[in-house]
Amino acid sequence: MRHSTLRSIVAVLILVLFSVTAHAQLSSEYANWDDGPAGFLLTKADKKAWKKITTDAQAEEFIELFWARRNPDGNTTFNAFQANFEARVAYADEFFGFGNVRGAMSD
Repeated sequence: MRHSTLRSIVAVLILVLFSVTAHAQLSSEYANWDDGPAGFLLTKADKKAWKKITTDAQAEEFIELFWARRNPDGNTTFNAFQANFEARVAYADEFFGFGNVRGAMSD
């Protein structure tokens, strides 16, 4: 019984290390994307899906689909919702930042 418990512990540690390593493969551009301003828009399903992302290509695909789902006019490539959101983020960053905190991430 002692050996099976030890094996279980080792198996869990391997899974944890694998999941941490897999997420660490994302470049700095995407590694913390979900902690940025767009993270406020993530649904529970989005958050769950984002945690499974392991490569930059997957991250790019996820983000593209994330914004496409929020496009009020799916018949155009211009996404008014995304443009408005990004303009508000830029405004908040410019006028409401303090210290090392981005304005878009402040209260």
